[in-house]
Amino acid sequence: IGHPFGTPHLFVNFSALGEVGERMYFNAYNPNGNFLKLFAVSKTGVITQVSNTRGDQSIADSVSNFSVNPAGTHAYFGAYNSNGNFSKLFKLDSAGSITPVADIKNNASVADSYTGRAHFNGAYYFGAANQNGLFRKLFKIDADENVTQVSNLRGNQSAGDLVTTVSLVEFDDALFFVGNNAASNVRKLYRMGSDGEIVQVSNSSGASNAHDLALNAVFTTAGDSLYFAGYNPSGGYKLFRLSRVESP
Repeated sequence: IGHPFGTPHLFVNFSALGEVGERMYFNAYNPNGNFLKLFAVSKTGVITQVSNTRGDQSIADSVSNFSVNPAGTHAYFGAYNSNGNFSKLFKLDSAGSITPVADIKNNASVADSYTGRAHFNGAYYFGAANQNGLFRKLFKIDADENVTQVSNLRGNQSAGDLVTTVSLVEFDDALFFVGNNAASNVRKLYRMGSDGEIVQVSNSSGASNAHDLALNAVFTTAGDSLYFAGYNPSGGYKLFRLSRVESP
């Protein structure tokens, strides 16, 4: 489809993100220089810039964690707002319109520190710092655009539940993530069912005061199992498997 601005060097940072409606979205530099913005390309090859969340064409929007809903009708993403380099959550609809949807800190000049994402049970889940400080909790946006905090594993709003680079994985009709337990602030694997109940499902280390998973733990699904690398009771790093629960 060629270079959208007739200048090849402005297109070097192309990064495909996903398809919403009938357009594919991607990050690319705008005509002002090395300032990443969100662009869309139609099925006929027409390219348009769709984001300017910073309100300045000479400052990057820094779009991240772009996540399309299962129906392909909208997407959520993190980006800097017009107040500065303060990451907030935005929504892109099928027409290409962008609107802010979350301000967890209730302050446009403080970043929500938004990370991680997953569409589950008709809602969108993500990790963000709560209003008490840089204490990461699990939040969700429901179909009516209501934003609510859904985790408080530590039993303390001034203590973080989630690791910084939280991963959210859907498996066996539930959402799995790595969180810090209340007893000793160590990393365990948690499961949230469709009823919203969150329970700890791992104890590979054999102790409530020892980490089961590394800080940047990787876990994935394959067939009827969820796999994760974790610590055993001897402190060795091993591969563990969580099997799908069989229906009665």
